[in-house]
Amino acid sequence: MRPAPLTLEEMEWRQTPPPICSAPGAFRLRRGSRFTWRKECLAVMESYFNDNQYPDEAKREEIANACNAVIQKPGKKLSDLERVTSLKVYNWFANRRKEIKRRANIEATILESHGIDVQSPGGHSNSDDIDGNDFSEQ
Repeated sequence: MRPAPLTLEEMEWRQTPPPICSAPGAFRLRRGSRFTWRKECLAVMESYFNDNQYPDEAKREEIANACNAVIQKPGKKLSDLERVTSLKVYNWFANRRKEIKRRANIEATILESHGIDVQSPGGHSNSDDIDGNDFSEQ
């Protein structure tokens, strides 16, 4: 009697080599492939980002649908790997905000190294002495 044929998922599971330090017979899950943003989607995302850097769930769904509409070719369906989801939109927005913050910190560091006073996001320059008594007594 022949064994039942393996499904695609079972074949991927069995073809993935085990980690070096694992017990005999153990297998590890394969990570998903990386999603690559298309230029058309990035343009859509940037325009929404300029309006609001913190979209809610409904807005993220709207952005995902807008991206999918831009990249979908007539008569063809997008595969699961190509489809933009609200989770991918959420991660893109979070990464974009992080990148802006990182660049601002680098720029502030460079300016300060040249002796230029820089305002921090809290409204204080980095050279101000903050004693905790910023509020006037009433």
